[in-house]
Amino acid sequence: MSLKVRSVKEQIDESLIGGFVIFANHKTIDVSIKQQLKVVKENLK
Repeated sequence: MSLKVRSVKEQIDESLIGGFVIFANHKTIDVSIKQQLKVVKENLK
């Protein structure tokens, strides 16, 4: 994936617990602990 950075907007979201989320080119890369816990919860159902 090749990206040209036009601007960077940093925003702190304490609900993520840890990690980060990137929004770029209409895609989301979520490596937050909140997302990982959500995946674990869904797999335990």
